[in-house]
Amino acid sequence: MIRLRGQEAYDQACHTVYSWALRSSPPLMFSGHDKGTLLLSPEEALQKVKNGDLSIEHLSCEVPSVWDVLLSAKGERSFLIHPCQNAVLVFNREFGADVGRGLLCFAVHEGIFENVVNWATHTPAIEKNFDLYNFFLNLFPRMLLQKGAWRKDADLSNHAVEIAAELVRIFHLDSGQERSLCEELLTPSSSLLAGEAFLFHGGTILDRILEKVRETLEARFGENGEEMEPLEEVGFPGVILLKDEAGKAARTMTQEERFGVQG
Repeated sequence: MIRLRGQEAYDQACHTVYSWALRSSPPLMFSGHDKGTLLLSPEEALQKVKNGDLSIEHLSCEVPSVWDVLLSAKGERSFLIHPCQNAVLVFNREFGADVGRGLLCFAVHEGIFENVVNWATHTPAIEKNFDLYNFFLNLFPRMLLQKGAWRKDADLSNHAVEIAAELVRIFHLDSGQERSLCEELLTPSSSLLAGEAFLFHGGTILDRILEKVRETLEARFGENGEEMEPLEEVGFPGVILLKDEAGKAARTMTQEERFGVQG
């Protein structure tokens, strides 16, 4: 939750009173008073200010942040946010490249993701769908997980191996040589010679893994299968997973656990 004071709290009260979308969950309004703090409804707060019984400077309120909305969203969206070594994978249904059966995915630098999380923890929520859309929209620039995209995207080329390795883990792929190569290339003391590593460029490995992801999704749901189910809990640390009402209870990491960000 975020504490707003003064004019920001007054503006929030106005926004709540005149917005039907917010009336179902009005913020807690507080009035600083000599005898203590009084709890007010947004309507009462505005009326007291209008009558001169309350100074705007003494008004405050608590509202959810965009990050709170993200963590509480279970019925409206289904998405998975998963960190790699230096990047973050984002699975959803609106942004990114189609990796199979309408499931979209993109990656961003971990630093970009942390900046957006910081923004989300300090930004008052406005409306759930709008807040979720803005969160994903702010995750930019993106690395699109498309075959061959690494040839024109230096960032994706640099992170291709770690992304490929995480896709193997997330989708439980038995990828044979590609999996072994990912592990070798991600190991500082890799036994691969420089020439051998060059022959297995991370981008080509990522292309192969993306093919296997698509094949896995097609095999699981079939050409005439039903719409893609929500991603299931993959069961290892570093996952933020929110599901729709049809999914099982989700495990979510707080921003303190993952990034040490203070709410």
